[in-house]
Amino acid sequence: MKSNAPQGKAFWIMLALGWAVMLFGVRGLVLQAPRTHPGNFSLWFIGSALVHDALIAPLVFLVAVVVVRVVPQRFRRYLQTALILSAAAVVVAFPMIAGPGKPSNPSALPRDYPAGLLTVLAVVWAGTGLMFAIRLLAVRFRHD
Repeated sequence: MKSNAPQGKAFWIMLALGWAVMLFGVRGLVLQAPRTHPGNFSLWFIGSALVHDALIAPLVFLVAVVVVRVVPQRFRRYLQTALILSAAAVVVAFPMIAGPGKPSNPSALPRDYPAGLLTVLAVVWAGTGLMFAIRLLAVRFRHD
C-alpha cells in the first residue's frame, strides 16, 4: 500500500526552511516587542484564523457547491476565475474601504477606493461575460 505521507529530501529541506523563517519572525516579534506589540499581533493572528475557519472557508465551500451544481462544467472555469479574482480584489481593497488602517493624514490615501474596487469588479465580470459569450458562440458554431 502506497503512503501519502510527505517524503524525500526536498520535503524535509523545505520543512526546515519554513520553520526557520517562522522562528525568525517570532524572534523579531519578541525582540522588537515595543514596536511589534505581540499582544495585538496574537489577537489578530488568532482572530483571523477563527474568522477564516468559521466564516470564510464555509462560505467558499457553499459557493463552490452551488457553482458545481448549477453551472455546466464547460462554463464553470470562467465563473470560478471571476469569483477568485473578485475575492482577491475585495480582500486587497477592504482595509482601505473599511478604514481600520486608515492614517490620520487624508492625503496619505488620496484615492477613491470604493470606486476603484467597483471598477476592478466591473472589468473582471465584463471580461468573464465576454469570455463566456465567446465560449457560447464557439459551442453553437461547432454544433451547427
